Amino acid sequence: MILPAMPAGGMEAVVLMLCERLRRLGHELEVTCTEYVGAFGEELAARGVPVTLVRLPARHHTWHPGPLAAHLRARRPDVVHSHSGVWLRSARAAALAGLPPIVHTEHGILNGVLKPEPLRDRITKRLAARHTHRVVAVADALREHLVTITGIDARQVRLIPNGIDEEQFAPAPRDAAVRASLGVPAHVPLLGTVARLAPEKNHLLLIDAFARLRGTHPDAHLVVVGDGPMRDALETRVAELGIADAVRLPGVRRDTAALYRELDAFVLSSDSEGASISLLEAMATAVPCVATAVGGSPALLDHGACGHVVPPRDVDALALALGAALADRAAAADLGRRARARVAADFGAGAMVSAYEAE
Repeated sequence: MILPAMPAGGMEAVVLMLCERLRRLGHELEVTCTEYVGAFGEELAARGVPVTLVRLPARHHTWHPGPLAAHLRARRPDVVHSHSGVWLRSARAAALAGLPPIVHTEHGILNGVLKPEPLRDRITKRLAARHTHRVVAVADALREHLVTITGIDARQVRLIPNGIDEEQFAPAPRDAAVRASLGVPAHVPLLGTVARLAPEKNHLLLIDAFARLRGTHPDAHLVVVGDGPMRDALETRVAELGIADAVRLPGVRRDTAALYRELDAFVLSSDSEGASISLLEAMATAVPCVATAVGGSPALLDHGACGHVVPPRDVDALALALGAALADRAAAADLGRRARARVAADFGAGAMVSAYEAE
């Protein structure tokens, strides 16, 4: 497995699960990071999966990733599986090392909702595809994008939806200690999200919508789990809106299953998504979900049958959907049950791992 790094994030969670489950099936796994290791990488290493950092500084041109090629030549893997962010470098390194063509998984297109994928990115991916045996898209919308916009041969692209451990994220009684650890009162409405604090996740939109929601639900609280480069900007916006008493930014937490169970609604306000792992986890926990209509999110929520789908970058629509989730608890609970059933039927980890193994 090759990827830029393994912090606590959706793509990295998929890689972590693939490594663990493929090991159970008898495969030997190693992970190579090209920027830094990260929390999930350290966790894998602690569990016995070799994790190696092979830095690729800017001076190593994409077409000549010498250190990575040397690493692969020394290891001689039977399969090289790259992930978003290192496709062309991994493909070129495998070719230079004399290895068979690789498998690549594209987890998302960081083009937002108002800007098309840059021509340079499309050309880079088409070049990488020449050295790639199979390209995997994690959502149908992403597969369509790779074929029609990026220009990858449709015969080369496979759809393998992301999967999660639906039992780990099964509904269960709430735990008062979780809210206590966040400093959130036991009986107030609690909204939440779990995502990297990155621009494409558009947490600023969520904070603005939450501020409007407070007009009708003054006791509501919001928890934003994750870390990243937008943290300072989010803290500034929270202070400007005067809602610091109701917003929590606890950073990365590993008790996300217990956290989802405390939520009255889960929110994903992204401008760009592939197939969100946190959305699937919240759905599996039967939490009512609200998500912007980008990437694979509408399909995950069955286009509104399993949760609220709102236009991206529309603060009014997002605030109204959040208000609806809190106002009609019976309808929200029904959406949660439907979401749980959808995950159990179509997005289990076992099906995902079997599909990758087959490729």
